[in-house]
Amino acid sequence: MVLATFQIDGSFKLTGRGLVIYGDITSGTVRNENFISFQNRGQQLKLKIKSIEMMDRIEDEISKVSFLFYYENDAQKEILEILRVEKQTATITEA
Repeated sequence: MVLATFQIDGSFKLTGRGLVIYGDITSGTVRNENFISFQNRGQQLKLKIKSIEMMDRIEDEISKVSFLFYYENDAQKEILEILRVEKQTATITEA
């Protein structure tokens, strides 16, 4: 069941914390432990959300929601850290 939709604006690596995906929640609500599903290079990815944070750029008056994720192991973390997630609409689910 879809709990929310999330408009992904982009992603980056945060040293020591891993992949960050940022954008806007367009409908519903998101909580830690939910899952985000999105496309990357034709492959469907599903990641468990570890934390939800706000990302602000005061000079540009931009405020975005950002997610950090759990990793199965160090190898998965290394692979995901180099992703450049393109703009798209993602779904948020419980499992």
